[in-house]
Amino acid sequence: MWEADKPTQFDETFLESVTSAIKENLKADGWFTTRFKVSVEPSKDGGKGILNIHIEHEGARAIIGKIDVKGAKKNPPMGS
Repeated sequence: MWEADKPTQFDETFLESVTSAIKENLKADGWFTTRFKVSVEPSKDGGKGILNIHIEHEGARAIIGKIDVKGAKKNPPMGS
């Protein structure tokens, strides 16, 4: 992953790595259908790069609606 103020390559491998890390973090937070684009551009002084993440569509955040536990013998479901 990119560390601010540290040298890195701004090639396709880097962009794929950043994109993958963003997708995994979004999924871990429940955002499974977010569409975004990642790009890097040099700063005006040319000494640093600017990582741009453009969210094209957030999508709906996934939430758990119901959890079913089957086969529990020691602690039966409440209300049984």
